[in-house]
Amino acid sequence: MALALICGSLVGCGTGSSESAENGNRVITDCAGVEVEIPENVDRVVCTSASAVPFLLGMGVEDKIVGAHGSTLGHSWAAVFYDGFKEEAGKVALFGKNPNAEELIAADVDLVILKDASYAEELRKQGIPAICFKYTNKDELYAAVDMLGEVFGDDAKAFAAKWEAKLDSTIQTISDELKDLPEDEKCNVYYVDATGAEASSENLFLTAGGGSFVEYWINASGANLVTSKYSDLEQIDQEEGLSLNPDTIFICGWLEYEAKDIMMNDPLWQDVPAVKNNRVFLMPTSFASYDRFSMEMPLMMSYTANQLYPDYHEFGGIDELREFYKEYYGRDFSDDQLENMLKGLNPDGSRMGE
Repeated sequence: MALALICGSLVGCGTGSSESAENGNRVITDCAGVEVEIPENVDRVVCTSASAVPFLLGMGVEDKIVGAHGSTLGHSWAAVFYDGFKEEAGKVALFGKNPNAEELIAADVDLVILKDASYAEELRKQGIPAICFKYTNKDELYAAVDMLGEVFGDDAKAFAAKWEAKLDSTIQTISDELKDLPEDEKCNVYYVDATGAEASSENLFLTAGGGSFVEYWINASGANLVTSKYSDLEQIDQEEGLSLNPDTIFICGWLEYEAKDIMMNDPLWQDVPAVKNNRVFLMPTSFASYDRFSMEMPLMMSYTANQLYPDYHEFGGIDELREFYKEYYGRDFSDDQLENMLKGLNPDGSRMGE
């Protein structure tokens, strides 16, 4: 395992730039703006950032992953996307989000990819190359993906550029299609985060606000987020939440079916326009989440725009999914698998929360 030397200067968050070090290693600028020395050849990676793993698959470097977090290995779609995630394959070991240095040294890793910038610093102090992978907006996401491209070489760089162009093109297409949409016809959207420990009436008021990815996603889809005055993720007051009167609701997360069942049968929600008019939508799912900045963002934008404005934007259903997964993951899935993704279900067709 190569040892990392921290160059230390902060040079702008997540530029992903790469330089050669005097000892033959490379210097990468990570998402915390720290210059980190990494080996010239990165062959053994522990990646505990669940949001980074799908990009590694897209870049075709999944065979380099020797360790991952439980949120990756325990995901019902993980082994469908990569056989190496199967426990019996014995290829990818389980690590915590902030993995133990001794375990990393024993695993002879070349690089650790994780979200926590301060813990990455601690690992580097112990001679373990570690880079921070995190983002809070689209520009930072692009910088993070570009950084992975710098780590893994020319093919990975080409993938990053292609994927970013796909997302930009999707967003521009939606914008062009909705340019003549009258302001008073824009949808007013409420978002429910259904990723908690349980679905309940109270948790229907866990939502996202201004400055969040959800606000960006909804606005880029041509709609207004009715909770924009709140913080990024907030449990809001029940009475105030009901008074927002959204005409459209998106429920997202592994308990989305259970949350929708509660909402549609709760007397409190029956006068809310979205519930009265049956405009309560669930999000698709797969190995990467559809309700945040992720690999699936081009699909998510297209799906959302169609649900909001079917007369303006077409969504190709499983055919659009099939094309995306073949082009950006290099995977062919069956119609049944694609249908289950589109419906937000497990590979076997059961609910994600089951």
